[in-house]
Amino acid sequence: MVQVFNPLDYAALASGGVEEIKISLAERLPPLIKRVRAYLRDQHRETFARSVIDPRTREMLKKVIHDYLIQLDDLRLPQREKGDLIRVIQQEILYFGPIQKALDDPQVTNIDINTPFDVFIERNGEEEFRPDMAFRDEVHLENIINKMLIPIGRSLTANEPHVDSLFDNYRICAVLGVKHGGIATESTCVSIRKFSEETIAPDDLVRLGTMSAQMDAFFRDVLPRANCIIAGATNSGKTTTLISLPLYFEKNTRLITIEDSPEMMLRRKKAFREYRNIVSLQTKDHENPEKRYDIAK
Repeated sequence: MVQVFNPLDYAALASGGVEEIKISLAERLPPLIKRVRAYLRDQHRETFARSVIDPRTREMLKKVIHDYLIQLDDLRLPQREKGDLIRVIQQEILYFGPIQKALDDPQVTNIDINTPFDVFIERNGEEEFRPDMAFRDEVHLENIINKMLIPIGRSLTANEPHVDSLFDNYRICAVLGVKHGGIATESTCVSIRKFSEETIAPDDLVRLGTMSAQMDAFFRDVLPRANCIIAGATNSGKTTTLISLPLYFEKNTRLITIEDSPEMMLRRKKAFREYRNIVSLQTKDHENPEKRYDIAK
């Protein structure tokens, strides 16, 4: 009698001298990873995006991926191999190579990658050169960038060599290198800006020396009835100071922000949860001057 069986349903016998049947997963991985990413993008889009810089959200998504794969009827593997496969897929989807530590570090507010080997981070307002976070090559860097853009369904290509995408708590601005059809002369480059939910209050600005007690007293007297210009060098604290100024206002004050690229995002700050009268606007240029709208109108 001839018995037909599927080897994927069987693991090695614990004894008896029979070797374990090794099934290559190389062909299974790409379509499975694509399938899981599509599921996360469709069903858990905001959580998927947040997991890039939030370790707790990432741990939660590990379970989501595990539960999704476990229930697939067409994923028939021995239990041990299935566990290994799930771990590989979790790693491939949720982790971002050499910059993962910087993404997870709440003290790091900016990651600038000028070439695969020139990585800078901004921690507590100070720039640090981090050769330990270098990528293998430009292709490795582009792969990591495109992984980060998957939650919004975009990628860095010759047809779209510049991507500037805003997520809930971070922003990615990437430019493709000329060697791959882009516009960055020396290499593909990217800047990742992380936005904290915390806000430095005016009292903290005085304590940190960003402004004097006399300036604080002046602002309390004149804001919001007077115009105020915040100026300073790069990384001098302009945005941090600007975000704190509306805390001088009454909570029901009408607040309208207009930015070239969103950075203040007051509604997402814990300190402004009781400030509901907020409107956020963003400038938008148009190639046809006749169709440009003067927002001052």
